[in-house]
Amino acid sequence: MSTQQRPLIRLPLGAYAAITIVSMAAMAAVWGWLSTSASNTSGADTTVPVILGIVLLIIVAIGVFSQGKPWQMLVNMSPTALLMIVFPIILQQLGQQIIIVLMVAVTVPWASSAAVMPVYEPLVRYSRDDRPVFYKAFARLWPTVTVVSLIPLVFFTTVMSGITGWGFDKIWLYIVGLLSNLIFAHSLIPAQETRRFSFVFAGWFAYAAGLFLFPHLWFVVPLMGVIPQLMLMGRQLTGLFRPMQMDPKLALIQTIYGFLIGSVLWADKFFLIALHPTEIDIFMVYVALVPIVVALAMYYTTQYPVLESSFQRLIRGVNETPLNKLDTDIVIAQRNLALSAVGTICVSTVTGLGVMLLSPALGLQHNLESLLLFLLPPMLLSLYLGTMQLSQMQRTFDAAMCGGVYVLFVAMGFVLFNQVVALIIAMVFSAIAAILAVRRVIACVADAPYELFWQKAVAW
Repeated sequence: MSTQQRPLIRLPLGAYAAITIVSMAAMAAVWGWLSTSASNTSGADTTVPVILGIVLLIIVAIGVFSQGKPWQMLVNMSPTALLMIVFPIILQQLGQQIIIVLMVAVTVPWASSAAVMPVYEPLVRYSRDDRPVFYKAFARLWPTVTVVSLIPLVFFTTVMSGITGWGFDKIWLYIVGLLSNLIFAHSLIPAQETRRFSFVFAGWFAYAAGLFLFPHLWFVVPLMGVIPQLMLMGRQLTGLFRPMQMDPKLALIQTIYGFLIGSVLWADKFFLIALHPTEIDIFMVYVALVPIVVALAMYYTTQYPVLESSFQRLIRGVNETPLNKLDTDIVIAQRNLALSAVGTICVSTVTGLGVMLLSPALGLQHNLESLLLFLLPPMLLSLYLGTMQLSQMQRTFDAAMCGGVYVLFVAMGFVLFNQVVALIIAMVFSAIAAILAVRRVIACVADAPYELFWQKAVAW
């Protein structure tokens, strides 16, 4: 028996918005206090904020896990947690290759978004409940999407080569490292789609364990994470020998779409680290990502199904409810959208405040860049959620345009200006694009049932 999904309704929408604003203001205040007291090495000044940070993060954890499905949430957070534990341990063993490892690491999330997106369309007609059939269909598709993933591989290799000027002795490591990560990203799809989350965790654990045991083979270690996925698919891997064809035009469109959507969360990190690898605190960049990781883990685990249910209710309403009585369903859908989005952003800002308070214990040294790195994620998350909601409503062009506008200005910002100005540009244009996305989402929810009605009317 399935349990009924519900949005974040334990607090009013206004309360979530207020907490979000207060948390961001508090982040700025704590940053100012930590910056001015940085010269004090007695430890007394940082004891209270560290304790407050721990308490705040515990409260966030209780609130997040109380939404349900704690194991799935932990699995969604595990990649960041496992890799952030392992990388500091193996750092010294990587030697001069550390800069290549770093560039691969900052490329993988963005490139994976582009490489994975073409997988889903051909698999729509296969039920996730019939696991053997779905696994075989994926196995048939896997060789084809691996070839398609050469598109983002070539693109990012060209960009990275242009930025760094690397010769073949370095660029081949980048290519192999990126390709092995893309293959690993593809391999996780069967377990994710059929909700076999233990295999997802096993994949990431094998990846992290491989890095720990064989740091000098970092460029092929992601393939160790593929092993649990091969065990999951078992005999259905025979589908590899009967590759499924894809529409080349559709595959290209989906790849571009994945690139634009992925740019929302990852373009700023890519350009920041690729263009300023020695001028930025890399650890700070990844610590500032923790709030987004926590918030998205909760969103995809508990809130995404709520929105899907709301949209399906709107669609059913066209057949079952008179058009003049659909207003209630529209209001419910809009409220669920708002609560899920603002509640998720609220989780990210409160988590960000907790991490900021905890930063002295992490050895972080604050400057203007650190403030921007902590304030930027909630804005990026707002834009990302807007594009995701547009995608749910089949408004992929609108979602892609929002991502495209953002990445265009962010790329120009990092190329033309220093990192501080570029981060400010990222904040401004992510906010603008998020507002445009939200306005479009609201309009689409209001228009969706009527558009569907007229589509049916024309069909009749």
